Amino acid sequence: MFQSMRRAERFNPERFNPVQLSAARFGAILWVMLIVSVAQGQGTKDTIFLVNGESPTLATIQEVHSLYLVVGQRGKSEKIERNKIDRIQWAGEPVELKNAREAVSRREWSAAREQLKGVKGDAVDKFSAAIRVDVQYFDCLIDAQLALSGKGDLDAARTRLFEFGKENRESIQFLPAVELLAELEWARGDGNAAVRFYDQWEKTPWPEFQALALTRQARILYAMQKPSEALIRWKSLSERDGVDPFQRALAATGITLCEMAAGNATVEQVQQIEQKIRDTDSDQEAVLSGMYLCLGYAHVLQKQPTDALLAFLHVDTLFEDRVTDHAEALAQLLPLWEEQGRQDRVREVQSRLQEQYGGTYWVRHAASGLVDR
Repeated sequence: MFQSMRRAERFNPERFNPVQLSAARFGAILWVMLIVSVAQGQGTKDTIFLVNGESPTLATIQEVHSLYLVVGQRGKSEKIERNKIDRIQWAGEPVELKNAREAVSRREWSAAREQLKGVKGDAVDKFSAAIRVDVQYFDCLIDAQLALSGKGDLDAARTRLFEFGKENRESIQFLPAVELLAELEWARGDGNAAVRFYDQWEKTPWPEFQALALTRQARILYAMQKPSEALIRWKSLSERDGVDPFQRALAATGITLCEMAAGNATVEQVQQIEQKIRDTDSDQEAVLSGMYLCLGYAHVLQKQPTDALLAFLHVDTLFEDRVTDHAEALAQLLPLWEEQGRQDRVREVQSRLQEQYGGTYWVRHAASGLVDR
C-alpha cells in the first residue's frame, strides 16, 4: 500500500507540468549563456593586478605611460598610477608569457627562460605591441637576473636592458627596468652610475618610490666609503612628506651610522639603533633588514666583531628573501667568521654567495678581500 502511494506521489502530473518544465530549461540555458558571455568578455579585457592584494581591475587599457595607465571601464576612462600596479595580464597574451611572469615571481629564472622560448622571434610578431614589449622586457629581466646570480654576462645584460629602456621610455615596464639597470651597474662596480639611475625613481611623485631610491643610494654610497654622501640621502628621506613612519625610522638608523662613521662613535649611538629595531613592527621586513645591516656596521665601527656577527646573522637567517640585503650581509659575515677562526663557516658563506649572488658586487668585493668595514 505504501509503495503504491509513493509511486503515485512520484508520478504526480502537477509536478511535471510541461509548461513549468520548459520554463525551467529555458532559464537554465539563459544562465549558461550568461556565464559563457561573461567569460568571453573577460578574455577580451586586460587584467590589472594591484598592489597590497586589492581586487584586480578588468578593463581595456587605452593608454600606456611609464607613470600611469588610462583604462576604459563601463563607458568611462580612468587613470591608474604606476605605484598602484603590481602586474598586467594583457588580453590575448600567450600562455607562455603568463607562465614566464609567474616563474619570475618565484625567482625561477631558467624556467622563465624556457617559457619565453615559445614566443620569441617570428612567434611574437602576431601579438599586440604591448604584449611584444612585455615579452622583450621579461627576456631582458631574465638575462639580468641570471647575470646577477653568476650564470650570465653582466655587460651583455646591461646593454640589452639599457636599449630596452631607451626604446620604451613610455612603457609601464620602464621604471622596473631602470631599477634593474641600477643594480646591474652596481654589480659591475659602477656605483656612481647606479646612483644616477636611482635618481629617476627619486623624482617620481610617490613617497614609497622615493624611499626605495634614497635607501638604495645611501646604502651604495656607504659601501663606496662615502658616508657623508650617504648621510645626505638618509636625511632627505627622513624629511620627505608622506614617507611611511617605519621608513623614517630606517632613515634615522642610517643617519646615526653615517655620523658614527664620521668619527667619535659612541655606545649611545649603537643603543639608538637597537631601540629603533625594538620599536619596529615584526612584519616590516624590509625596514628591519636594513636596520640590522646598520647595526652590524655600527658594531664594526665600535670594534665589536661578535655583536656585528650576530647583527648580520639576523639578516642571513630572518630576511633571506630580501636579496640585496642578504647578499650584503653574507659578504660582511666572511671576515667576521675569519676572525672567529671558523673556516667551516667561511667556506659555507663563500659557497652560498657564489651560488646565489655570483654576479653581484658583493661576491667580487668579498673575493677581493676588500669588504668595507
